[in-house]
Amino acid sequence: TELAHGNWGNQYTAGVSFELNNQPYLFTQTTSRNKYFISKLEPWSDSVDRELLSGNWANFYPTMVSFRYQNKPYLFAQTNSSDHKCFISEFSLDSNTFNRELFTDHWGNYYGTAVAFEYQNEPYLFAQTISSGNKFFISKLNPFSAADVNTELISGTWANYYDRACVFTYGSKIYLFGLTFNSSKKVFVSELI
Repeated sequence: TELAHGNWGNQYTAGVSFELNNQPYLFTQTTSRNKYFISKLEPWSDSVDRELLSGNWANFYPTMVSFRYQNKPYLFAQTNSSDHKCFISEFSLDSNTFNRELFTDHWGNYYGTAVAFEYQNEPYLFAQTISSGNKFFISKLNPFSAADVNTELISGTWANYYDRACVFTYGSKIYLFGLTFNSSKKVFVSELI
C-alpha cells in the first residue's frame, strides 16, 4: 500500500535519512547540477516533496552516511572525483550551519561503500574501496577531530569489493553484511566487534 507517491524532476542517486528534534528527515543529492535538498519524512503526506533546505554543491557525493555525535545528527560524505574530497557537516535546516564543513580532507582512495555504526555510544565508519586491493578500514567519526577520522583502527584488504553493506547487532556483538554486484553475487557476514 502506497501511503504517498509522486514523481520528482531529478533522479537522486545518493541520500540518507536522519533525525532532528525527534523528527525524521531525508537528505539527498543528484548528479544534475549537484543539487541537494532536505525534506521531512512523513508517510501520510507529500512532505517529502517539500524542500525545507536546498542548494547546489561544487561536487557530487555518492558516498554518504548519517551518524549521531553527542546527540546531534551529522553527515559524512565523499566524492568520487580525482581529489577524493570528504567532509563532515552538521545536519540542520539552517543553510549556514549545514554548509559549514567541520572536517575536510582529501583521501588517497575513493570509498564507494560506507556504513556508520555505533559501538559503546560512539560513532564509527566502516568503508571499503574497489581500488588498492579492495582495502577496508574502520575509524571513529568525530566532526571535531581529523585525527580520529583519519586513524584506521582496523584495516586490511579483501578478495572482493562489496558494493553494499549494512551493520547489525545480534546479542552483544556487531556484524557486517556485505553484497557484491559482480557476477558471483557473493554475500557474507563478518563480526566487526
